[in-house]
Amino acid sequence: MASRNVLERMATGITGLDRVLSGGLIQGGVYIIEGTPGAGKTILANQMCFHRATGGDRVCYLTLLSEGHDRMLDFLSPMSFRDMSVLPDQMTYVSGYPAMREGGLRGVLALLSDTILKTKPHLFVLDGLYVAQEAVRSDTEFREFIHALQGEAALHRCTVLLLTNGPRPPYSPERTMVDGILRLAEESVGQRTLRTLRVLKLRGSDFLAGEHVYTISDQGLRVIPRLETTTGPVFEERPKERLSTGIADLDGMIGGGVVPRSTSLLMGPSGAGKTTFGLHFLAGATPQTPGLLFSCYETPERLLMKGAAVGIDIEGLVASGALEVIWHRPFESCLDELAAALLDPVRRMGAHRVFVDGVGAFRQTAVQPDRLNAFFGALSLNLQAAGATTMLTSVSREVMSFENIALDDLSVVAENVFLLRYRELHGEVARILSVLKLRDSGYDPGVVRCSITSKGISLGPRIDYRGGAPDQHGQVG
Repeated sequence: MASRNVLERMATGITGLDRVLSGGLIQGGVYIIEGTPGAGKTILANQMCFHRATGGDRVCYLTLLSEGHDRMLDFLSPMSFRDMSVLPDQMTYVSGYPAMREGGLRGVLALLSDTILKTKPHLFVLDGLYVAQEAVRSDTEFREFIHALQGEAALHRCTVLLLTNGPRPPYSPERTMVDGILRLAEESVGQRTLRTLRVLKLRGSDFLAGEHVYTISDQGLRVIPRLETTTGPVFEERPKERLSTGIADLDGMIGGGVVPRSTSLLMGPSGAGKTTFGLHFLAGATPQTPGLLFSCYETPERLLMKGAAVGIDIEGLVASGALEVIWHRPFESCLDELAAALLDPVRRMGAHRVFVDGVGAFRQTAVQPDRLNAFFGALSLNLQAAGATTMLTSVSREVMSFENIALDDLSVVAENVFLLRYRELHGEVARILSVLKLRDSGYDPGVVRCSITSKGISLGPRIDYRGGAPDQHGQVG
C-alpha cells in the first residue's frame, strides 16, 4: 500500500495554539484570523512573525490600515517576543494603504505580488482584509482577489495569514476558498471578560474542536486548550502497595493508606480540619517523591503557621526540595487557567503527592456550571496520568447532621471520600470523621472522634450514637 504524504507544518510558536492545531498550520496554506477590534489579532500575527523570524524564516507583514508600522511596533514594545534585531533582514513591514487608495484592489494585488517576489517570505501577513472587502464592487471581484492570493502562496510555498474583523456569512467567498479560519472572540461574563479561540475550519488536519480560552499578557497571546479535549484514557497499572495518608489511625481504617494515583475528597465545614489533614498527607513527601500544595485561598505564610501548629515543618520540606507551595488566587481566572496552573507544575516536578486546598475555587470560576462534572473527571485523569496521588478539599454546608449531607459533585470522580463534621459530645463540640467511600477496597465504616493537637491529628475512639441532629436537654426559665 502506498504511504500517505505527510503535510509539512508551520509551528506558530504561540503557547497552546499549536496543540489546538495538532502541530501548527499547514505550510503554504491561506488562513483567516478573524475577530472584533481589540481581540488580539495583531498580537497573534506579530507573535508568530517574530517567532518564525528569530528561527531563521523570512517574514513579511503588509497592512492595508492607515496606522503606520512605527506606531504598531510601539504598541508591541511591552511584549517579550518583540525582537527588533530581526528587522529588516528577516522581517519586513510594508504599507499597502497608499496602493489601496490609489489603485484599489488591483493596486494591492500588484504590490502584494511584487513584495512576495522580492522578499521571498516563508510567512506573509495581510492585515486589514476587511478594507479590501469594502473596496470591491461584487463578490466575484473579491473571489478573484482571494484566488490570485492563493496562487501567489502556492507558487512561492508561502503561508499566508489574513487578518479581518468578523464574522462574515459562512458562504462568503473568502471563507469557502481559504484553508483555515480561526476566530478570536470576547465575551462579558458578569464583570469579567472571557477571551476564547475557536478553529472553524482547517483543511488537511485534525484539530481540537470547540472553544479554548486564551489570555494576553506581556508574554503575548497564550491559548489554554479546553481540558476535556486534551484528556485521553489512562491504561497504566497502579502499584499494589498503599500510600500513607500521614495519619496512622486513618491508615488503619482504610487498609494501610490510599491506592497510589487515586483521588481523595475531604469534605467538611469550615474549621473541621480539612487543610490539616492535607498537610499530614504532604508530610510524607521527599525530594525523590515530591509533593505539591496548591492553595486557592490561604497564603503560603498562613499554611506554614498552620503546619507548625501541628508539628509539620512545611518550611523545611520546601527547603529540602520535597515540597512546592503554590498560591493561586482564582478571582479573575477561569476553569482551564486554574487547571493549567495546577497541572503544569505537577508535570514539571513529577509530583507524587498533590494537595488541592479549596476546590470550591474551581466552581466559582466556572462560566458554565454544567461543565463541572466533565471537567473534574478530566482533571482527575490528568493528575492520574502524571503519576500523582491527589487530595482535594471541599466545604460542606452541613455542620453537624449526617442526614442532610449532600454528596459533592466531585464524589463521583473521587475514588475515596472522607467526611469531617462536628458533633456535640459530653457538653462540648467535637470533630468526627467518617469514611464514606473507598473504591474497590474494604474500610472501617465507624464514626470516630478526630482530635487535633500540637502533635498532629489522632482518631478515636469510635462513637456510638443514634444519629441525627444533637439532642437538647434542660429547662428554660
